[in-house]
Amino acid sequence: MMEESGTGGAALGEALDRESPESGVSRDAASPGVASPGPIGGLGLGGLGFGGLGSNLRRSSVGAPDLAREAMVSLHRVATLSREAGKKVFASHGVAPAAGEALITLRTFEPPHRRTPSELAAAIRISPGGLSKLLPGLEERALVVRTQNPNDRRSFSIELTESGIEVADSILAGLIANDRGMLFGALSRDEIETFTRLLSAILQHDE
Repeated sequence: MMEESGTGGAALGEALDRESPESGVSRDAASPGVASPGPIGGLGLGGLGFGGLGSNLRRSSVGAPDLAREAMVSLHRVATLSREAGKKVFASHGVAPAAGEALITLRTFEPPHRRTPSELAAAIRISPGGLSKLLPGLEERALVVRTQNPNDRRSFSIELTESGIEVADSILAGLIANDRGMLFGALSRDEIETFTRLLSAILQHDE
């Protein structure tokens, strides 16, 4: 069984932060002139472990209105919707979420889209053992290949193939389209700008 990364959304967000223009996927295409924060899952909201937190917050909020609690409950619900929609995107491409994130992460590094196993495992935040379980399936589909280190035959790198690039781009476009439709389809341009500023403030405060 493939191991899924515990913080899948965060890994995707880091991949989006590294995204190069050549990928052909614009992060601000949701609204011209507005810097889109990318998929909610990409911001890490889909992988923060809110599963039990949401219901606990709902119970603790009964009879005690609190803006912070209401915000956290809403955040949890949006994250859950985004995460579930993201799973469908990965499934439509025949890959588990962690495997899809590995492809996306490799794609966002500069050509030749290559990283050592330890670097890739750290980037998508799974164990080296978990990554080793993902690789055979991706190799069988010719989405990645192993390239030998010419200076050390005991080590190798994982490189994205042309097919892997196509699949990674398609997955990323699907994730962005899902979250864009879910979030920005319900918001006006001014609300999108406010939403983006608020998310940026939260992220900056957390750094």
